[in-house]
Amino acid sequence: MLVVNSNLPIAARVALLWRFSVYTVWLLWQIVIANFHVVYVALHPRMEEILEPQMVEFKTVLKTDLAKFVLANSITLTPGTVTVRIEDGVFLIHALTDHTAAGVPGDMEKRIQQIFERGQNG
Repeated sequence: MLVVNSNLPIAARVALLWRFSVYTVWLLWQIVIANFHVVYVALHPRMEEILEPQMVEFKTVLKTDLAKFVLANSITLTPGTVTVRIEDGVFLIHALTDHTAAGVPGDMEKRIQQIFERGQNG
């Protein structure tokens, strides 16, 4: 799935797979951190004051459908955020708190861009 361009040389395919693997480890760490935040919010005595559910909209810099797919799923996998819609490169995200809203798209989009833009160029 990651190597949709069959014209890429084998070395570029391996590099793409390596970058995606590094991203996956980083994403797993972000999921752990987000889980702690959601537990903190859920168990906080003043939870109602911390909760600030909101919709966040942003235009992505990602060009390929696969890169957008990875971003949408990465956002949804991270506790406290859900990808609601992607239309014409504009993402609509539901965020649980101001803290989670401030992190969208953040480093996630930049990291995915590095994976796929380098992957297309070899």
